[in-house]
Amino acid sequence: MLPRLKASFRDLQDGRTALVSAVTTLSPEAQLRPLREGAWSPLQNLEHVMLVEKSVLRSIRSGRDPGRRTFKGKVAKALMWCFFVLRMKTKVPIPEVFPQETPDLEEVLSSWDTVREDLAVYLEMIQPEILLQPVVRHPAAGAMHIEETLRFLKLHLDHHRRHLSKRSS
Repeated sequence: MLPRLKASFRDLQDGRTALVSAVTTLSPEAQLRPLREGAWSPLQNLEHVMLVEKSVLRSIRSGRDPGRRTFKGKVAKALMWCFFVLRMKTKVPIPEVFPQETPDLEEVLSSWDTVREDLAVYLEMIQPEILLQPVVRHPAAGAMHIEETLRFLKLHLDHHRRHLSKRSS
């Protein structure tokens, strides 16, 4: 794996460890209790993050053309990065990443292990000359290359981890 991708993947793994720890240190009841009225539970947050990664990987592996990187996409991507930095909330853009009402922790972790293993295999195949080629199309931000994709996944994961840490403080 290219060093830049390896560092990003390691950061993603560290973020996953922190998020899983934040959920698993809670009692089973607290894992399923919404963070606030109308919000997801810690376990639903965990499943949602896994589902986003699974959706991104499925999109990458589909071979669908993510399209060109456009000025509009660059602006939308910049706004998305700001969204994460400013800790804003938004609606989930696609139904396939909605969590179940009461996810099973072991199933979520097992699925996530598989997603991460598959992502690592994909990252091993990336060569320097294709680093900047779009690999996935984000519903709001448009076409993203692999480093932008990994950055999005990490910022998204951290966004949900911060929501959980607010609860425990």
